[in-house]
Amino acid sequence: MFGSAHVIAADTVATQPTVIELAERAEYARIAVVEKVAPSVVCIFDEDERGGGSGVIISPDGYGLTNFHVVEAMMETRSGFGGMSDGKLYPLQVLGIDPGGDVAMFKLTGRDPFPFSNLGDSDLVRVGDTAIAMGNPFLLSDDYTPTVTSGIVSGIHRYQYGSGDVLLYSDCIQVDTAINPGNSGGPLFNLAGEVIGINGRISVSMRGRVNVGMGYAITSNQIKPFIPGLRAGLLVEHGTIQATVRDRDAGVVFIELYEDGPAWNIGIRPGDVLLRFANQPIESANHFASVLGTLPGDWPVALSYRDASGEVHHKITRTEGVKIKTRKPYEPDGDVVARAVERVLRRFHDTLGKSIDIATDMRWKESHAAGESANDPIEYAVAASDASRLVWEPVDDNSGSVVVDRIDGELKATHNDAPLPLPMDLVFRARAFVQQRLVESDPQTSAGLFEHCGADALLDLDSNGQSHSTLLECLSASLDDHTTIRLGFDAAAGNLRRITVTDEPTREVAGITLADETGWPVDLDVESTLGRTAIRIVDRNMQDVDHHDDAPANTAKKVPTPAAKIFEDVANRVVKLTGARVGQSEGYGCGILISTNGLALTVDSGLLNSPNVRAHLYNGTPRQVELVHADRDLQLALIQLKPVEFSDTPEETHGKYPCFELNQTPSLTIGQPVFAGGNPFKVADKGEHISLSRGVYCGTTKLDATRGTQDFPYRGDVLVIDAITSAPGFAGGALVDGHGELLGLVGRGVESRFTYTQLNYAIPISVLSEFVANASNPATHESGTSTAKGRDVYHGIKFFELGYRSNPVYVERVRRGSPASRAGIRKDDLIIGANGRPIAKLEVLERIIDESEPGDVLELTVLRDDKVKKIRIELEEAK
Repeated sequence: MFGSAHVIAADTVATQPTVIELAERAEYARIAVVEKVAPSVVCIFDEDERGGGSGVIISPDGYGLTNFHVVEAMMETRSGFGGMSDGKLYPLQVLGIDPGGDVAMFKLTGRDPFPFSNLGDSDLVRVGDTAIAMGNPFLLSDDYTPTVTSGIVSGIHRYQYGSGDVLLYSDCIQVDTAINPGNSGGPLFNLAGEVIGINGRISVSMRGRVNVGMGYAITSNQIKPFIPGLRAGLLVEHGTIQATVRDRDAGVVFIELYEDGPAWNIGIRPGDVLLRFANQPIESANHFASVLGTLPGDWPVALSYRDASGEVHHKITRTEGVKIKTRKPYEPDGDVVARAVERVLRRFHDTLGKSIDIATDMRWKESHAAGESANDPIEYAVAASDASRLVWEPVDDNSGSVVVDRIDGELKATHNDAPLPLPMDLVFRARAFVQQRLVESDPQTSAGLFEHCGADALLDLDSNGQSHSTLLECLSASLDDHTTIRLGFDAAAGNLRRITVTDEPTREVAGITLADETGWPVDLDVESTLGRTAIRIVDRNMQDVDHHDDAPANTAKKVPTPAAKIFEDVANRVVKLTGARVGQSEGYGCGILISTNGLALTVDSGLLNSPNVRAHLYNGTPRQVELVHADRDLQLALIQLKPVEFSDTPEETHGKYPCFELNQTPSLTIGQPVFAGGNPFKVADKGEHISLSRGVYCGTTKLDATRGTQDFPYRGDVLVIDAITSAPGFAGGALVDGHGELLGLVGRGVESRFTYTQLNYAIPISVLSEFVANASNPATHESGTSTAKGRDVYHGIKFFELGYRSNPVYVERVRRGSPASRAGIRKDDLIIGANGRPIAKLEVLERIIDESEPGDVLELTVLRDDKVKKIRIELEEAK
């Protein structure tokens, strides 16, 4: 028995794949994905075959997606060319546009079928997932074969501001995959070969419009509700609920609402607290803006809020469209609209089948319930139907027929020759229109009656505020000169799901929900805007219908990847820092927690010159920060997060911070995968998670670099990596290995003395450990000041030092013949600024001077005799 067990174990070990074999399998799988999806990628050119963007085909009939800013210059003719990997150019027609979300749809012709890629579910994307971008960066592809770059998802649910109401990336995917000019409009793929986003933006630094490791893609799930309108050639709009929210102690609070706006009309008032919106618990005002920005105009959305009495309400409202101003008034192409209408009608007829039993399929019941007790339902069946009249006869009753006649082109509904009440009239006329103009008419013949009106959603709200929706593609038509019918077809299946009839003079609306999802025949629920049931519909088996859409929510499991687990651990231990402005930019950066009582390491920079430095924890909770110790030569600083007296969550309480360990030194091998976590370009705001970048360890070397024209003070060992960490805001972040173990601290941006390029590096953990040990020894430093300097500078000013940590900075005396004396500094001058930074205390000024070198110019702003003066002092080397 034991022998058998031993043999099985040995056999298992023998068949275990090696690391190299696993890497090869992953490589082959990635290559297979690229080979599969690359033919669907398009290089987009205008009519003169000038390029500047990319796209992707998403259906075999040539429909594709790109950015609006890629085709904006082509809107005059809406024509161009699309180059594909077969080396050919195909005629391209621009269809619908979404300037607000920077999306456009196009159609290629000249091939049948086209290679295409499917849209994936971007809600399943996790930080650390592999992301593959394809396109035509820098127009490198002369043969139209796309360039392929691979990286990881470095952030999700990012909000990137646009220009007013256009080019807004409200809920995008952030990647460290290389994306450059020309990639715009191209696809972002997952490892299943699904399109999870459309690449469109990058963050840039002083190096210009080239990749700095920060790219952004519009999520596929944001695009999906807009596709019916884009395919139909429409200008689609994003939505608003006409309300403003702010972050308050009570939560996300409504502070302003427009009367008669969507939020106001469902009962929300200033002071109410937003709890959920579009199936998401709302964590901040920024989060609400992010979710709202993904919704189309005139779109049903579920929300939950708490009123002043503490009662929680679950409601559904409709967004209002945000009007977009284009350079020229946008007019849909009539041929494109007609083609889209006919396609919808043909798909609907495909769901009906070739034979329809009118007598059975139009059999239904009704009961009057307009302010009085409901009568027993009366079963009706279609007795006669033609182009001019539709008659419903009672099956087991003699109450008389319901007749809808077409008189002078208008539908007139009567019961025993008497007019019907308005809600019932709308419903019967709508049913007659559907039967005569939709079911019994040829799609090509009836297409001229309809206009395409984009997309809608069939929304069902449960008692917990969760909503379930079905995407609809909508057509509209006129019943007469004052009544409009709107038909919503299941965008996936093609069957009719929703009928809405509006009487314009009275604004009465009758909505009919078709409960059967299999097509025609159907069961119905009817409601009207008068708040009463005009007709109670029952099914063909004569059982009352109490319809609820029981379609389950998306239950696809979001399985954490190894990188996602690393990201979670890193994100919990990295704090986002804000502080003094650096030049004209707001000061921001990162730090890493190294003790459970809130000690953190960061880089020594001007950011710390503010008395109000703040650290934001992983969940956005702010903490005041005080400087413990800084070392100019090492470019390191130790800071302390100030404790709080009360906290609802244990991990925020003083003494329980998650932290990195400094007493371990993980082994490093060149080529080993590494991950860096930080806040480049401050894309993570407050409670948003930091960004993650993936790369490999390239080796350890001595740093020899400059900042501007000055030598960089640190000359010790650095870990060189190819993960891009030189972007503003990344300094002070964490570098970890594939197990999440700390390797080092991301250093300040520097320029190589040999190549004049910015380096991606980290200060190793051994240096960090020694610095922290020295910082804890009072003999080696004076708290709050730098312990090491390069060449000391001389200015000749003696300041009033009593209480200098909080008092204003006055000049006590100036040494005769000194740089300050020659520049004009006088006794009793009040220093209020230095090098463009405000000076509130001497500690801040001393840090600025401490960072200076002989020959630098120190520009002081002084207050003298109630007048402000600027005085420039050329610093000298101290003797």
